[in-house]
Amino acid sequence: MVALRDIAKAVGVSVSLVSKVLNNRLGTTGVSADTIATVRLTAEKMGYRKNASAVALLAGRHNIVGVYIHCLGMAGSGILEELLGGISTAAHQNHQRLQLNFFITADEFHALCEGAHKGAIDGLVVGGVLHEDLAGRLSDIRATGLPVVTIYDKSAAPSLTNVGLDQVRVAQLATSHLIERGSRRIAHIRNMDDRYDGYRRALAAADIPYDASRVFDARTLDYGHVTGEQAVEAFLGRGVVFDGLVAQSDQEAMGAMNLLFRRGFNVPDDVRLIGIDNAPYCDFARVPLSSVSQNYRLRGEEAMRLVLDMIAGKRVRSTAVKPLLVARESSRAAE
Repeated sequence: MVALRDIAKAVGVSVSLVSKVLNNRLGTTGVSADTIATVRLTAEKMGYRKNASAVALLAGRHNIVGVYIHCLGMAGSGILEELLGGISTAAHQNHQRLQLNFFITADEFHALCEGAHKGAIDGLVVGGVLHEDLAGRLSDIRATGLPVVTIYDKSAAPSLTNVGLDQVRVAQLATSHLIERGSRRIAHIRNMDDRYDGYRRALAAADIPYDASRVFDARTLDYGHVTGEQAVEAFLGRGVVFDGLVAQSDQEAMGAMNLLFRRGFNVPDDVRLIGIDNAPYCDFARVPLSSVSQNYRLRGEEAMRLVLDMIAGKRVRSTAVKPLLVARESSRAAE
């Protein structure tokens, strides 16, 4: 590792001067522009890198960001991995360490919050499943001066900076995609109301009449493959005709696909399918599954960027990322 003394020896100046130049702390120190340029160029050529721990110590920081996550997503969805991957990538790029903790219950969350103070961490990122009843505790932490950024679809409290996502837009994008590929009698598995609204908006925008018989109410069910099978079973049992299906998870779409094949239907020739989450297994399905990504990797990166900006004293605002459509064979248009 190249040290300040190595640069000082190479240039022929004091270690103190090299330190002042590289840390932009010359103040009233008298030194020529040529010497400053030589010091910086020499440091670059020698591959000098600042000691992150020393810089943090001088600034009164730990270079540690707390990350509290309530796990979300069905098994295999890849949501949690994407979220943590984005957070980790941005932290690594900015020489930050992570204090990662998971919680499920309110008691577990409150216990974690005992360590959420400037004596232990520089900032806090909280995400996963939203606990609206815990928003007050996060607001209290933010009021102490500790930077806090949340990753929820909608902000938990006005005082908290949030990286959000419009779930209405998620299902609207999925439904519009099937419409563009030629489907007109599109069924829907309804779990989340915002996504159901997005489905209906897409139909209305295309002047396609809404048909309640093509909606399977899964609000009391999970997002698993069995729910997808039950939905298709219900549609076929009632004689509902559909040429497209918008599921609210990739597991639901996979369950629907499996049952359709067992019943003699072809995907996508008879029914086009699309899911949500863009899980890793979408590429390896019997028919590669089209899906809408909730862009969790970008959300994680953005949350880390915002909390680091707050730590640096910058003003920040809540933001939202856009969902991403990933089209595969299951929604292919007719040839």
